[in-house]
Amino acid sequence: MSDRGTYAATYAVMFDSQEWMALSVNAKLVFLTLKNSRIGNMAGIFLLGAGEKYTLGEQTGLSVKQIGAAIDELQRDKWVIYADNIIWLRNHLRYNSTLNMNNPNHRSRVAKTIAMLPTAKIVADFCKYYDFDLPEGYPDTIEDTITDTIEDTITDTIGDTPATLPDGIGEHIDIHRTPYTVHRTPETVAASPPALAPEHEIIAQYNEICGHVFPKTKSTSPARMRALKARIKDNPDFDWPAFFCRAVASSFLTGRNDKGWRVPGIDWLLTPSKFDRLNEGGYDDPPESPLSGLSKSGRESAENLRSAI
Repeated sequence: MSDRGTYAATYAVMFDSQEWMALSVNAKLVFLTLKNSRIGNMAGIFLLGAGEKYTLGEQTGLSVKQIGAAIDELQRDKWVIYADNIIWLRNHLRYNSTLNMNNPNHRSRVAKTIAMLPTAKIVADFCKYYDFDLPEGYPDTIEDTITDTIEDTITDTIGDTPATLPDGIGEHIDIHRTPYTVHRTPETVAASPPALAPEHEIIAQYNEICGHVFPKTKSTSPARMRALKARIKDNPDFDWPAFFCRAVASSFLTGRNDKGWRVPGIDWLLTPSKFDRLNEGGYDDPPESPLSGLSKSGRESAENLRSAI
């Protein structure tokens, strides 16, 4: 593979902890996949909307229901925080042997990573916890929702023996035992919004699933609404979330092609020919060939050998 992605590493001490061994198999699989796959990032806080969950299902072989249950378990046991389609792996920086939060270069890279996330309370809490400046667009005052005092140093006990990590992995760490509580009052709980018309609901689904990859839809022009209503009429029981998930899972449609082109917006997806081709799997990634990891000469030799058999 020419693009191997970023290098990921984990301290082996994590696998010896009682907290880790208490997790279900599915929760362990989801956590490790989130931590080490392309869905995640070096900061350990990233988008996990419907599109990412679709990819996570492809990577793990788990159903949407199983993934949801695993995330609920990880959140209940304080391994992750999940809100506003953003997930925070609370042990990522603790067990990541490639990062040191006392290193200015590492902190700068993490800051750039979180600046690309949408404005959300969970991102503000991450910044407050690790003493990062808030990205642009955040209010000056952020209510503290981490209720317990955070320990200054790491004292993780495995049996009766304290676990010691290298220098720099203690001052800014995620301690998954620390409760995370969001306070809600009657004044802050918004009333349920009115039901949306089908076409407006579909646009909202597009923005939620595809908005971090393709341009978000901000207008409802007559031409756009006509095209959308036509697709709805032709496909009355259509699974729109699955359709949008299929789009963001396509390498070709998301810019991972030789020209870097990606879908310019929802109008392109609603074009009849493009709509049908995507729905029929025409933009799906092809199955990886057993020869794809070989050099050109290696592939030629393998093909010649296969032809001779």
